[in-house]
Amino acid sequence: MAPADPYTAKASEDASLDQKKEELNKITKESKFSMLTSRSSDGQLHSRAMSPASTQGLVYSFIANRESGKFDELSNDPNVNVSFSDPSSSDWASVAGTAKVNTNVEDIKKLWSPMLKSWFGAIDEKHNGEPGDDRIAIIEVIPTEVSLNRFRTSAYFCEVTDLHFFRIDPIRKLNLTFPLKTLSEM
Repeated sequence: MAPADPYTAKASEDASLDQKKEELNKITKESKFSMLTSRSSDGQLHSRAMSPASTQGLVYSFIANRESGKFDELSNDPNVNVSFSDPSSSDWASVAGTAKVNTNVEDIKKLWSPMLKSWFGAIDEKHNGEPGDDRIAIIEVIPTEVSLNRFRTSAYFCEVTDLHFFRIDPIRKLNLTFPLKTLSEM
C-alpha cells in the first residue's frame, strides 16, 4: 500500500490492536454469513457463502463436507480469504489467511449444532450427518492479514471514519506499528 494513502496512514496510527479486533468482531457478528474464497489447481478463484461455527480469537472455524470441491482446492493451495459484510450498513471486513483441515471428532462435537445435520443428510449408517460421519470436517482459517472498513452515514453524505489494516507474519505474530503480540495471547 502506498505510504501516501491517507486511509492507510490513519489506520496505522489511530486504533490500538484491541480496538481493531473489537471493530472486526462487530462486523463479523452483524454479518449473517461470510464468503470463503479458495483457489483451484488451475488458478480460478471460487467463493461460497459459509457461516463460521466459531471465531476463537482471530481463528475462524467452518463445518464443511469433505466431499465438496473446496477440500481439493485447500489441499492444492491453503491460502484463502474470508470476507464479511454487515447487511445493515456499508461495513465490511476481509480476512486473508491459511486454511487447515481438522477432522478430529471431539473438535467437531464442540462446534456441532443439530441444524448442521441437514447440510449432510443421512445416506447410510456410516454417513448419518452426525459428528462421527467421516464426511464432516472443520476448516480453520488462521489469519495473515485483516482489513476492514467501518462507515458512518447520514442522509447527505457517507464518510469513511475507520479503515484498519493489520498483518500477521508466518510465525503467527502481529506485524503492526505497535508492539507485537502472538495469536495465542489474543
